Amino acid sequence: SQMPQFAPIATTYQVAIRGALWQALRTSSRRSPQLVLECYQYWWNESRRDPTWITHGEAMSLDPLQQSPILFDAEAVHLAGTAQWLALTKVTIDF
Repeated sequence: SQMPQFAPIATTYQVAIRGALWQALRTSSRRSPQLVLECYQYWWNESRRDPTWITHGEAMSLDPLQQSPILFDAEAVHLAGTAQWLALTKVTIDF
């Protein structure tokens, strides 16, 4: 097994999907986007319902008809499949 050549340790962007792309995802008949949207809907409902959730503030400020939540996991999920479209920087950490 080969060791990974890179690993995401931090991101400096807060990614959200808006506009025509978000609407295309919302109206897609494909099962994969619909499953993800069902998960987002559950998260949104529960985060709004319970003010003790760490994501309560984000959910209260979000209109899921207009945009996705912040996709903190999007970079890691994308990197699991490909590094295409991402700018990667080699960082050496010396302990």
